[in-house]
This record gives sequence, structure tokens and C-alpha cells, in this order.
Amino acid sequence: MTDVEPVVTDFAATGRTGRRNALPDILGSTAGAGTSDLPDKLAELTVSDDGEQSGEGSAAEASGSPEDKEKLVDSENFDEYMKALGVGFATRQVGNVTKPTVIIGKEGDKVVVKTQSTFKNTEISFKLGEEFDESTADDRQCKSVVSLEGDKLVHVQKWDGKETKFVREIQDGKFWHISDLHLDPTYHITDDHTKVCLSSKGYPASNPGLFGDFMCDSPYKLIQSAFQFMREVEPLPDFIIWTGDSPPHVPAKELSTDIVIHIISNMTHTIREFFPDLTIYPALGNHDYWPQDQFPMVTNEIYQAVANLWEPWLRPEALTTLRKGGFYSQVIRPNLRLVSLNTNLYYSPNNVTVNITDPAGQFEWLQDTLETCRQSDEKAYIIAHVPMGYLPFASGTTAVRECYNERLVEIFRKYSDVVAGHFYGHTHRDSIMVLLDHEGYQSHSTSFSSKAQQCMFLLRRLRSFDVRKDILTVVYKSLIESVLTFNITSWWWGEESAAHSAPFVCGVAPPLSGCRQPLQDGLLPCISGGILGPGRMRVDGQMLARAAYPTS
Repeated sequence: MTDVEPVVTDFAATGRTGRRNALPDILGSTAGAGTSDLPDKLAELTVSDDGEQSGEGSAAEASGSPEDKEKLVDSENFDEYMKALGVGFATRQVGNVTKPTVIIGKEGDKVVVKTQSTFKNTEISFKLGEEFDESTADDRQCKSVVSLEGDKLVHVQKWDGKETKFVREIQDGKFWHISDLHLDPTYHITDDHTKVCLSSKGYPASNPGLFGDFMCDSPYKLIQSAFQFMREVEPLPDFIIWTGDSPPHVPAKELSTDIVIHIISNMTHTIREFFPDLTIYPALGNHDYWPQDQFPMVTNEIYQAVANLWEPWLRPEALTTLRKGGFYSQVIRPNLRLVSLNTNLYYSPNNVTVNITDPAGQFEWLQDTLETCRQSDEKAYIIAHVPMGYLPFASGTTAVRECYNERLVEIFRKYSDVVAGHFYGHTHRDSIMVLLDHEGYQSHSTSFSSKAQQCMFLLRRLRSFDVRKDILTVVYKSLIESVLTFNITSWWWGEESAAHSAPFVCGVAPPLSGCRQPLQDGLLPCISGGILGPGRMRVDGQMLARAAYPTS
């Protein structure tokens, strides 16, 4: 587990004599400082290179010469490839452990393909459908054309009157969705349970321990533990979406713009420390501003600060709109775009945007972006913090103002053939909402089954998604801990039991905190599945909810 020692820093001028609050100063620099020295990273997708191969020079027709074998390097014939290079048996055995990996990303209008192996790394960039020059595996110059056919990249190489065709099928992928971390730097164990954390607002903590208490927001060690679990249970996800709310639920006088930026900085750096090779796609939450909820329609100190902090993950055009209005879009794989909305502009408590038809011009930008997706044959993932639609815990009440909610519904109905999924936070509940058309039927895409639905996922705090071509599977793990050792010894992430995967035993606040509600046999679910509607199933201690989604 990553070991980061917190330092003591002032949280705010609280008037409490001698009160100091431990905030992990991970950045070791001024809050909100830029991170331009960190390497910029493309959105990446690991694919399998052992798909079909056909045409002259294919494996089926190979003459057996080293040249033929070198041209056809993939996961299946890698051993033959190394033989052709003259690599000895012992070294080949080692090399086979790390077979070639192909990583596909996108830079502007060009696709970038990186092939990595123990003995040779290559990189090419090209526009789909346009001829370009490259070298074969044995360093011969050739002309190549790559086209996208469904979920396959078809790569044709031509040289000396010969032709080789590679068909690379995009592999199933996985990504994490995290939200509402709500770091409370004031959390500490004391005999006075009313002073354990500011986020309890004076209510006594029930039984505080190392990893938190039901009445408090998240201590730093709890967040570290969650990220460590993520890293261990799914070491190679494709990316992470992070839908906001890093600061705690404390009175406004305890915070400031600098403190909010500092906390977002700490969470950003912590995520980057645990997942240095992943691209993270963030969205701003209503607590990620000061005063809380009052997001402006123009550039400001916080928009600028997060753009600097998230620069390693986002491209320049995405950073431009993030600085102006807190929203952006970015292509994350061929034919899939992520759209991060600033729905805090539409949040009911936001007094800045009252009576404004299109705050920050985001509605117009969203329509233009989705229209571009349609014209480019792209699908879109929508992420945001505050969800559209009715709140799962308040009948007939929307989180955003009714007028803005109707506008969002109108836009997403219009582009239901484009939108492949919605992912939100804010509610501290796991739930799914279905977008209906004007006649009250499920709004569906023409690109897949007429019974498929445009769904919105609302997240409590931590969830894994498994993308299997046309099916997006939500994987819940029932994480349990012995009541006798909970909050005393090490946190046991990952122990699973279908028999004890009851939903929300610990209540709704806050989902990852150290709740202590005992279940039968002295077991405690620290996170458990929340989707209990049709289609739910239990498999080997995991709760799975399936919803049809196009991913290409």
C-alpha cells in the first residue's frame, strides 16, 4: 500500500483554540499549482492482437522464412517470431511471459497504435482510411491503410507486390467509477465523540476507528484503502471516471477557495499516485467550489486550478472548455467520446444561474458535441456529478431545476442513438434510471436492439464496469469485515460472501465510512450491491446488474 504521511495544516479559522487539522499535503506545493511538468498521457485502450489474419503473408500461408514470421508478430505466434530473430530458448521462455501488447489511442484526428514487447517497441500514427508509410517487423518500407470495421481495426500492408492484412479486434474492457470521496481532514480519534470530525456537525460519532465512523466523512486512510483495493482487484482497467465531490460536508465558514483547491489537489495527486499509468476523466461536484453550490458561468480560480491539476489527463481542447465553464469532451478510444458536464450550473441551490436560459452556453455546446458524434459515427459516455431526472429518495423532485432538467431530457432523447451511457454521483445511492421517450417508452438507440434502453447510473462511491462489446456489466463486490477486528486491525478489502450481500445495511451516509451495523455471523458489509431490480443475479459472491449498452 502506498505510504503517504500527512502533515498538519490549518483547515480554516474555526475559532477553536489550539485546533489543528491533519490534511495530507501530498502535493508538497502551493494549493492549485500547475502540474505541467507531469507527462501528458493519451487515453488508451489495450487490445488483443491475436485476431484474424488473412491475405498473402498470413500465418496459414507463411513460407516459414524468418521474414514471413517477423511480419506476423502477435500473441499467438510470438515464440516463432523470436525464433526468427535468433533468440535462444531460455530467453524465449522469459519473453513469452510478456507477450506483445497493443495500445490504441487517439491524438486529434489521428489514431496512435503502440506495440510493446520485451524485445521491440513500435509506434505508428495515421488517419483512418488514408495511406501512410511505415516499416514492417523486419524493417522493410511499405504502404499501409487502416480502416475501422465495427469493433475491428483492419490493417493492410503492401510492399513489393505483396500484401499482409491484420485484423485487430478491440478487446473487452473495464473501467472504475469513483465519486463523492468527501475527504474530512479533521477526522481523528478522541474520547469526546462530538469532536471526532467536523462533518458530523456536532453529532457524536458512534464508535470511531482508524477507517472512520458512520457519522463522519472519509478519513484519508479509508480513501487510501479503497484505492489499494481497486488496484489489487482490477490491476489493469482501461480508465477511471471520477464524478466529483472531494471536500467534506462542513459549514461554509470552515472552508475557503484555497482549502477547496487544496483538497481537490490532494485527491488528484492521490489518485495519480495509485494509478500512475491510467487516464482519469473527472467531473466537478457541487462541493468542489466555494461557496458550495454557487458555480459561476465564467472562468474562475477553481476552474483554472483543476485544469492545471488535470492537465496530464486531458487534451488542450478539453482543457479550454474546462477553464471556461467546467465541462469538456475527449475521445477515449476510436469511436467513443466521453462528455463531462458541469451540471452544478443547473443545481437547484445555485443562485448564480437563476433565470439564465443557457448557463455558460453548455446546452448549445452539448448539442454541438453530440451532433459531431453523430456525424462522426461516435458513441458518447456522459459523466457529471448532479444527475438529471428525479431523485431516488424524493418522489417527484429533481436535483437540477425543472427547466434545466427538461432541456437535458430533450437533448438526450434527440441523441439517444449517440449516448451509450450516463454516469453520475451526488445522491450517495446506487441506482439506475431509464430515460423514456415522449410516448413513455424506453428511449433507445437505432444501433442496437429495439428493447435496449438509455440508462443512467447513479453511484454511491465505488464501482467497477465491465464492457463486453454490446453489454455493460456492473460488478458489485460485497466487502465484509469482522466486527471484532473492524477499525482495529487491517482493513480486509475483497473478502466476498453472497450470503451476506444485503444492500445498504449501513445506511446512506457516507457509503465508504466505517459503519458498524452487525449482520448475522458477526459480519459487516462495508460496501454492497444496490441494484435490486430486474436482471440482478448473484455469481460467486458478486452482484451483477446487466444493462444493454452499445460500446462502438
